[in-house]
Amino acid sequence: MWEGELTTFFGFNYGKTDVTSIHAPAALVGRADVLLSDRERLFIENGSPESKGILGFDWTRDKWNANVKFIYFGEQTLGTFSGPPVPNQHYNAKASADFSVTYSITESTKLTAGMANVFDSTPTRQNPDETDNGHVYESVQFGLNGASWFLRLHSRFF
Repeated sequence: MWEGELTTFFGFNYGKTDVTSIHAPAALVGRADVLLSDRERLFIENGSPESKGILGFDWTRDKWNANVKFIYFGEQTLGTFSGPPVPNQHYNAKASADFSVTYSITESTKLTAGMANVFDSTPTRQNPDETDNGHVYESVQFGLNGASWFLRLHSRFF
């Protein structure tokens, strides 16, 4: 029953960015915060998580294909519009998963049904007055809409 081919993949990324100095023009020496505020510096340093990992499984048998991938997003800290004394926005590490099943109707036409963000993960809640979109969630690690189903028809014409 479970014949077919199983492919697994794993990916992990770690990257760290630090702003170590600001090369301000002579007229702004001592006022580098005008060029690069704490909020903007944090966005450069933490605009994406320092770490992200993906573990995926892809199973194919005849005209069928199933795919599941587990995704880990590391934590982030971003600045606020108000700045100090308003605390920075901290986003906890989160995990999610995507799943899909595809049936090849013909060699050039496939029908896929699936679900993105199976765990219905959402970013850490924030003060909406301090987010870019005025919402309690900000899509810094992944989308803010939670789980979603999809149906896709793919056809190759040449």
